[in-house]
Amino acid sequence: MREMTGLRNMAVAIVACFVVLFPASAALCLTPMQQALLDMPKPAGVVQGSWYFLGPFAHTVDFWQEQTHGPEQGVKLDAVYKGKYGDITWRETPEWKHDRATKNVFDILEFPRDDCDIYAYRTITSPAALSALLYYDGDDALTVWLNGKQVVRDWKVGRCFPRAKMVRVNLVKGENQLLVRCDNKGEGFEFCCELQPVLDAVVERNALEQLLGKYPNDPSAVNARFRLIELCQQQGLEDEAASQYKALLENKDLDDYDRALVRSVEAYRPRGLGPITKWTSDASGATFEGSNGKLMVRFVGSGLARLTFVPTGVEYPLGKFYRELPVKELKPAEGVVAVRDGDAVRVPLGKTAVTVDLKTGWMRLDGPKVSRSIALSAKKDDVWADVFTIPGEGLFGGGEQFFGPNLRGKSIGLGNSDRAWGGQYLNLPFVLTSNQDAFFMNSYGPGQLEADTPQFAGKLHLRLEDRVADLFWMTGEPKKLTGDYCRLTGLPQMPPDWAFGVWFSRNSYGDEKEALDVAQKLRDDKIPSEVLVLEAWREGDEGMAHEDWTKWGTKKKWPDPEGLCTKLHALGYKVVLWTMPWYMLRPAHLWPWEQEAIDKKYFLTDPDGTTPYGFEKSLQWCSVSPDFTNPKANEWWDERYMPLLDKVKGADAFKTDMGENTGGEAQTYQGWTKMSNLFTALYPKVVYEMTEKKLGEGVVFARTGGVGSQRYPILWSGDISAIWPGLKEAISGALSSAACGYSFISTDAGGYWDTPSPKIYTRWFQFACFLPVMQFHGQTPREPWFFGEETIPICRYYCDLHTRLKPYIEAAGKLSCETGVPIVRPLWMEFPSDNQAYKEDEEYCFGSDFLVAPVSDQRDTRTVYLPAGKWVDWWTGATISGPTSMEVTSDIDKIPVYVKAGADVLKLRPADGKGTLETAK
Repeated sequence: MREMTGLRNMAVAIVACFVVLFPASAALCLTPMQQALLDMPKPAGVVQGSWYFLGPFAHTVDFWQEQTHGPEQGVKLDAVYKGKYGDITWRETPEWKHDRATKNVFDILEFPRDDCDIYAYRTITSPAALSALLYYDGDDALTVWLNGKQVVRDWKVGRCFPRAKMVRVNLVKGENQLLVRCDNKGEGFEFCCELQPVLDAVVERNALEQLLGKYPNDPSAVNARFRLIELCQQQGLEDEAASQYKALLENKDLDDYDRALVRSVEAYRPRGLGPITKWTSDASGATFEGSNGKLMVRFVGSGLARLTFVPTGVEYPLGKFYRELPVKELKPAEGVVAVRDGDAVRVPLGKTAVTVDLKTGWMRLDGPKVSRSIALSAKKDDVWADVFTIPGEGLFGGGEQFFGPNLRGKSIGLGNSDRAWGGQYLNLPFVLTSNQDAFFMNSYGPGQLEADTPQFAGKLHLRLEDRVADLFWMTGEPKKLTGDYCRLTGLPQMPPDWAFGVWFSRNSYGDEKEALDVAQKLRDDKIPSEVLVLEAWREGDEGMAHEDWTKWGTKKKWPDPEGLCTKLHALGYKVVLWTMPWYMLRPAHLWPWEQEAIDKKYFLTDPDGTTPYGFEKSLQWCSVSPDFTNPKANEWWDERYMPLLDKVKGADAFKTDMGENTGGEAQTYQGWTKMSNLFTALYPKVVYEMTEKKLGEGVVFARTGGVGSQRYPILWSGDISAIWPGLKEAISGALSSAACGYSFISTDAGGYWDTPSPKIYTRWFQFACFLPVMQFHGQTPREPWFFGEETIPICRYYCDLHTRLKPYIEAAGKLSCETGVPIVRPLWMEFPSDNQAYKEDEEYCFGSDFLVAPVSDQRDTRTVYLPAGKWVDWWTGATISGPTSMEVTSDIDKIPVYVKAGADVLKLRPADGKGTLETAK
């Protein structure tokens, strides 16, 4: 659907909707309201000047605005600045005329492609005070000021796309100054910045209110009222927005509103259910047959409904030649009595009900807290769910999301992808709302999640590449919602107790001697640690080009793998080996077991069903992917890796890196396609089960997953840059994945890419201490002695504290395995009735007793919100009554940590009330 931001755009969309449905007459039979919307003027007379560029400036290694430059104090186009390589001045670039095109600043400014800061500037002349949409994207860091006010602060590693992101801004009458700062890391920098004026929000709101007062039952009034709700939200008029939503639901002339609502949705989703021709009911729900397919409404538990739309011509349950659904058949609840009420059928159970309109096929969901409209649709191999959101509600989950846990306003690709390619490692079609309901689209397909974006204003839009729209609707408090999702897709399994210790890793310990030296020094420095991760053991592709994988790579670096593992075990370490889900082949020199795998289709194949996907005879080496849907292929894969596992002379577990973007057009041995998300779901499962089978205890350290992967601990946040925005990303990823039932989670303490400053390193491991698994890892060394003598005792304390917290963490872990409630809990999960809790993006509860507020930027002071109750400051022992917000300053050896008064874990806090490191034990 095209965005409906201005009144004219909205009118065009509404009229287009009617043209689609009634092409012969729509253009000639506009309603009075439609004509009035079309007659509204659009903004004109805004003049945007040429772009000017200035750079390069040098920046610090920490990189995110830790060093400001002259333009941020005011732009002077005739000024001379001290740049990275000498004096620099502003340069006009009138050749950049197309704002929707990405701009690589290095194509214009002739200087080395390296780390630097660059500024772009333009003036915008407006004939009046106007609202505008600022579309933007950038690689790497992008900051935008309008008239001296910061309106964008964004960080991204990956490709840049026009109109990828949007923020609303306000233009003043006369000249406006737009300043853009580009912080570049590495080769080059692309960005795009497009400003589109729209009608002033107040003018538009007043006009809509007048039109709705005049034409309250016009068919286009539904879209107009949703736009009015959006405007009220943007202007902070939450009460008015709620009032408008109530008016929408309570309008007595619901027939016109229902039909208009469905027309507005189905014009863009042309394969919705349509008018109902027949319906039947039983003790578990009802089935509706419409002009475009069949809808089954079933309750499968308290506050848990399953809405399944099967388009005409689709076999259901899906046949064996089509990719399976994550959740298959479930035992339905009983005691449902469907009741017809005029032109609608209400299907209730307890405090929840699904109402289906017989004339249109649209649905209304009535929960204990809120009612909302919904439409399910399908077209070819795409299915949709459009859920109408409530003004001001938060939307959470969606998998592991790194740019803030509240999804509202975000557009998220649901295909798992390497972040280096601009994607996200773990995306899930599961969203919780602050109004205590949740939605899960049952599919392994890639697709798109739109959470009240301009194109889908007022909606949660879930699109999946699948044949059946199978949506679960859950109601209840957040712990129940996450628990329901886990009970549907799989409860977490408990990892062994050693996994809750402290892990050390780097990319990488280059040989046997270095690994042993690090292990011994950690012991000598009395830094608690239980796990050592070895990544270089494979020694590249050639290192695995022999039959006996227990020999590891070259003898020069790994002369005695069994002896190394035995020594590390004797020092008290568990050994984890890095791996990836691709098998390296030499087409000209295949081993017998490799030829067997090709002949028996143990690898994903090209669409021809024969050639392994990625196999090229002309290459010296090529990478192929095992078909994890094939049990025989999994046995073959196990035969390669199982010999590496041994509690004395081998490894204890595997770190499963990568796996995203695997599949593409590949197909499985059954003929399934669109495999990327199913592949990432099966990858950690296969490795977990192999480890459990060999050693009697299952664990895997995974970067990616899929629907149901919370069953296979542990998930870590992958490759994040060692800068302040990276730490914020790690916090966001932890909270969003936890909301989706991932209980056993971790991060690379210190960040992965590049080398962090001692301060960033310290703040990161302080955050990591209060995760279930505390792991140090990075592209460069992450042992504390590389970050200054003063860092070592701080690191020692937090590693010791995490170790002493193991019984507390394990108890919370056992609860999560029984209920699905994660160990890390967004504040709103523990305090669901506290509206402020839903707004706290960087605070969380660690288990039921801790409240943790990480320090995520160079400042030592941050705002901390404490919900209702008595809280004890971990460092001082002071008792604080909530709810309250306060400014807290933390020295480098502390972060804000509070514990519920009376909790047993307080016995572990520093003893003398001062909380110094010297008195901590």
